[in-house]
Amino acid sequence: MMIGVFSAMVARSLEATTRLGHLAVSEKVIARKPQRGIGVTMSTETEKCFRVLCTISLHNNTRRQSIFAEIGEPISEVTHPPGAPEPVHDWGSRVVVNFDGNLHQKIVWSSNWQGSFLLALDYIRRLIPDGQEREWLDEEGVESWCILPKLVPISWGYDLYERISRISDQAEREFVEGIERRRLRSEGHSGQEDK
Repeated sequence: MMIGVFSAMVARSLEATTRLGHLAVSEKVIARKPQRGIGVTMSTETEKCFRVLCTISLHNNTRRQSIFAEIGEPISEVTHPPGAPEPVHDWGSRVVVNFDGNLHQKIVWSSNWQGSFLLALDYIRRLIPDGQEREWLDEEGVESWCILPKLVPISWGYDLYERISRISDQAEREFVEGIERRRLRSEGHSGQEDK
């Protein structure tokens, strides 16, 4: 499911990538009013640029609010921290979010490309107030909790991750088995009517 959502977001972002260009990595990001999108332009202080990987547009009709986010394609950076035995290889992704007119931006870092992208999605998810995940919809009417997954932080350790995974896997198995039982009952019931 997540790969399908990711593919759809990347496909939708191709137009945005050519239209918006690059997201600038700088404390001073100059924003302008575009026809669509956040319209981040490059600052003169820019050292690195991120191409827009995908855009996410959400709206909350009940509260008459909107979110438009751009996630920059993760870039690799190698640093040489003092005292470290070897260089450190990290991936950073720029996230710029217009939440109902308020601009939020951050660079999220991970040890790999995928982690950087997932942390960018998580950053957007955290801006949505608790309990409102079902009220925020994308352009096709998909609720935000389906698009922006909740992550289990690796800093909590593998034991917690494994416990949460087991609970999630068990709940998914029970759900699928329930669907299968209902389908079989439905087929059995319709078969009796045919006789």
